[in-house]
Amino acid sequence: MSPLIQSLFLLITLFSLTSSENILFVTTAPLYGAQMVLQPIWTQLSKSHTVTVITPNPTNQKNNTNLKEIDIKFIYEFIEMKYDFSQYVAKYKDEPLRYSTFLTTVLTGINNEVLKHPDVKALIKDDSLSFDLTIVEFITVPTMLAFGHRFKTPIIAITTTDASVLGQDSIGNPNHPALNPDLMLKFHGDLSFMQRVFSTLSLVSRKAVAHLVKRVEDETVSKHFGDNYPSLDELTDRIDLFLMNVNLGFHNLRPTVPAVVHFGGEMSVKPAGKLPEDIKKFLDDGKDGVVYFNLGTVIRARMIKPELLEAIFTSFARLPYRFIIKLDVPDTYPGKPDNIMIKTWLPQQDILRHENVKVFITQCGLQSIEEAIYHNVPIIGLPFFGDQYSNCLQAEEKGIGIIFDVNRLDSRKLIAAIEEVINTPTYEEKTKMISKIALDQPMTGLERATWWINHILRYKGGKHLRAPSLNVPFWKFYLLDVLAFIGFIVLSVFRVLYFLIKKCLRCCIKKSHKTKSQ
Repeated sequence: MSPLIQSLFLLITLFSLTSSENILFVTTAPLYGAQMVLQPIWTQLSKSHTVTVITPNPTNQKNNTNLKEIDIKFIYEFIEMKYDFSQYVAKYKDEPLRYSTFLTTVLTGINNEVLKHPDVKALIKDDSLSFDLTIVEFITVPTMLAFGHRFKTPIIAITTTDASVLGQDSIGNPNHPALNPDLMLKFHGDLSFMQRVFSTLSLVSRKAVAHLVKRVEDETVSKHFGDNYPSLDELTDRIDLFLMNVNLGFHNLRPTVPAVVHFGGEMSVKPAGKLPEDIKKFLDDGKDGVVYFNLGTVIRARMIKPELLEAIFTSFARLPYRFIIKLDVPDTYPGKPDNIMIKTWLPQQDILRHENVKVFITQCGLQSIEEAIYHNVPIIGLPFFGDQYSNCLQAEEKGIGIIFDVNRLDSRKLIAAIEEVINTPTYEEKTKMISKIALDQPMTGLERATWWINHILRYKGGKHLRAPSLNVPFWKFYLLDVLAFIGFIVLSVFRVLYFLIKKCLRCCIKKSHKTKSQ
């Protein structure tokens, strides 16, 4: 066979093995950092498949004909107007259970508004559309899984952090309250007795609330998708694969079932860009070191107590370093020291890349921590809400930073922490080690995620990955019937022993009395 014919044969074979499928990707969380994790995945998938995305952060790739993005960015404004999200975050930041309940309320409200959007309604009603796979961002409210039933496709769930209690349960992962406390709780690691009690109660309450929420959201599904839909309990059981943004080097891992794929580590990391001239000069001139301060997109200046803001500026003024701050206040903020630059937006990753940046003061959003680790910058954590406490505690446990309670932070403590992190080499060394572990894998997180997505497409689902425990009722899983049987046997044996001992004692007493009477 000639080389030309061999080449043609190879090309024909390759084309026959490659198929372009239609994928629906649904992500509704109005969090810019979280969307940065998901954008590379749907962009990569669109290189070989046709992808339709419902998202509050479209990438607007004008030349990508394989990608259609339904823009729902109105959700950002909706949650601020309807729920005053920033105010409630500040109000419940020290009450994880109340915050979880509030977050669930917000998510149910978001789902209802998204499903009312004209473009989303048109998608649901269009009988000419067909999809081969549905990928749904799974936080705590699984309403959007209904798209999988609407288009009769396999379902992949995806998270931009580790999964919630409900997410772990949905795929059959163990939820041990002593080993894996809920992300929203403010403790981690080796738990005390009372922490284990609280973690157990939290686990039970979260499961109970999740059950009630699914009953409410069944009505939302019926309202927007129509009647005769399976319950959300059934739809949750249909998840074929769960992609979790878990970092091998950073997270404390739990045992996982085959249907769970961890893809964390560098998903939100972008190629190096060019720094604005004023920022570049400010960083270049910081030869003694620069401290980068950014509390994310949700935390606003009005959420920070005035005494805390004063302590921050007082601390920075007393130190010989430069400080570049992302905060929604003007650079002419009253009392701002000369060694501080304030911007309402900053190119975070390009700043972290700069050789003069020594410390990152962060609220400990997972994407911020991953970017700090990737660029080998240790952190000082000021958590405010949600999984930020858990992330900060894990960072402190790994030795890559120091955590503070924002309610008890003062100028003296902050100065001491900055000096310690900058002048103690072990913080940077441990950050570099975690970065190496996270990146030392046979494929990147993006490659792993897309490979497994294509695996589900190739086999029209992932039932072969399903954990046997998902088909077992809870009373069988926890061996309640076996324990009851063993308990019955033990009690029966004790009753028989009690009866025999009692009878023997009576005989002995009678014999004793008889002997005495004789």
